[in-house]
Amino acid sequence: MTTISSLYANITVATASSLLTSARATYGELASGTTGFDTIEISDTTRMLFEVHKSLSLMQMFAFASVDKSDEIATLQEMTEPGFDTFVQVPEPNVVIFGSSTAANQKYETYDNLRAWTGSGVSHVSGGEGSEVFSGAGDDSVSVGHNSLVDAEDGNDSIVAGSNAIVVGGAGNDTISAEDASVVYGGDGDDAITAFNGSTIEAGSGDDTITAEGSTAYGGAGADSISAGGGGIVSGGLGDDSVTLTGGGVDIRFDAEHGSDTIEGGQASTIKLGSALTSHSLRVEVIGDDLSLSFDGRAETITYRNYRGSNPRLEFADGSVIELQFG
Repeated sequence: MTTISSLYANITVATASSLLTSARATYGELASGTTGFDTIEISDTTRMLFEVHKSLSLMQMFAFASVDKSDEIATLQEMTEPGFDTFVQVPEPNVVIFGSSTAANQKYETYDNLRAWTGSGVSHVSGGEGSEVFSGAGDDSVSVGHNSLVDAEDGNDSIVAGSNAIVVGGAGNDTISAEDASVVYGGDGDDAITAFNGSTIEAGSGDDTITAEGSTAYGGAGADSISAGGGGIVSGGLGDDSVTLTGGGVDIRFDAEHGSDTIEGGQASTIKLGSALTSHSLRVEVIGDDLSLSFDGRAETITYRNYRGSNPRLEFADGSVIELQFG
């Protein structure tokens, strides 16, 4: 492993990917220790574990940095791009970058197996497959390939990830797109999240906009707007949420304190109701083109917009089922 440094960053190139530490297992251990995905929080304990991974990589960097790279240092310091304090391109895999805690605007471009820790300024990071990026607080832009991990921390972040990715937006109004079989944590803020087949989304608090195709989506607290199709599970969570069905086979979870939700799309769906909402207390009312579902003694309601063709199947916690059929 050799090291080169710019005015604002330390950059290490490992001779093999096996020399790089990985934080992905931290998320797996956290998820396996919970009873439900929508209760997962990225805790201070987890952040501490990330710091351990960072420290290990730092030790690796200095242990293997034995070649004088003075010429590369001078070259990197001369690399500039308008608007960036630090701009570094390393066109090879297995790069470890420790960015500056003081540079206001950093940009790093590299290949597969990137390990990047940037400071609290604005960061623009691009890596290939198997990358892990911790971009720190600030309005960051991150693009990575398949099997990657991104933790953007606080700020209004923009993140694009390949399949089987783990993405943490942190607090702020984030825009996140992840391909198949990914896990996305939006964090607090009004996030826009898109994920595809087999993915799981926990948007967190805020008025979020979610597109989940064949995936599981938890809106969390706030007035969320969720578009779902191709199967999957949707739960708007606390607040008055809107669900648009773009295809059939979606399971919608609705429980006490979930507010007044709206469903639209004229697609067949199943609503699975919590124990506080019983079949005996169900009230069905047609108001114009809308179908209203309410429950005696409860404030929660579900409204189907343009309900014809929706034919919702209601499954209650006691095992009872009601199927509503409309032409």
